[in-house]
This record gives sequence, C-alpha cells and structure tokens, in this order.
Amino acid sequence: FSNGWIEASYRRFIERRLREERRPDQPQLFLLPEFSYQGWGPGRSVADWNAAATPIPGPYTDRIGNLARELDCYIAGTLCERLAEFPGRHFLTGFLIGPDGAILLRYRKAYAFSSKTRPGDVYEAYVRHYGREALFPVVETPLGRIGMAIAYDIFWPEVPRALALRGA
Repeated sequence: FSNGWIEASYRRFIERRLREERRPDQPQLFLLPEFSYQGWGPGRSVADWNAAATPIPGPYTDRIGNLARELDCYIAGTLCERLAEFPGRHFLTGFLIGPDGAILLRYRKAYAFSSKTRPGDVYEAYVRHYGREALFPVVETPLGRIGMAIAYDIFWPEVPRALALRGA
C-alpha cells in the first residue's frame, strides 16, 4: 500500500495502458481490474486496509477523472473506500467516471468474506445516509444503462437480478 507502489501502478497500468488503447473509433468504456490502483494485499490487517482506504471522490478518482476527460471515455474501477459516516471501516467500492471527469456511479460490494464492510453490515445507517437506490445503483449513459457488480457478487443472483430490475 505504499504511495510509491500506488503511483507506479497508476502510471504503468492505468494511465499508460489506457492512453495506448484509446482510439477515436475504439472503446468508450474501460474497465480496470479489481485492486488495480491500490493493489491486493493478502494477509494485511484490518488496520492496514483502513489506512489504505481513500474517500470517493478524492485524489485517486480525481486523477482518473482527469484521464477520462483527456481521453473522452468512461472508466470503471474499484478502490478501498473510506466513508466518514462509518469510521474504522472500509468498503470495496466500484466507481464509474464519465468523459466529463465526474463520478457517475458508486457501488459498494455486497458480498465479501473478509474484513471489508458490506452495506448489509450497516444496513439501517447505510440506507438512512444514501437511500435504498445506493444498494444497487444504475446510471443512464449514451452507452446504455450501466450497473456494477464486483468479483464474487456475480455468484449471488440477487445482485444481477436487482440491477436488471433497475434497468441495467
């Protein structure tokens, strides 16, 4: 989780790769692999993950937003997110950033068998802060209605079903 690793990861695997791949007649939506920014840290403590977590919006999504604006594309990825409403916890959050650099969607992983907080772990407070729509968000874009699932979420039928019922 070192800042040096995060910087190298961004420059080498996100910024450089997307610039190489983006062509005017090519993809308008780039999907970054899970943990592509902060990295995967097996064996890390909850305290390590909480320390590595970042706010969304924040410096990481700002950089990706600038890149999306420069390349005129959509970029989706994941970050360990820190929420002021839930101190001492971290969420694995998927995001979609539009060609204008704005965050269009945030989805917090629903199923996790690890130290990550899931919306269901803090359900009442989560819904009170963000509303039920935040459990399975869908956004309208020129590419179509986009929803998100992260990794293991896809094996639970409730996630794709909820997204489909919301039009994704």
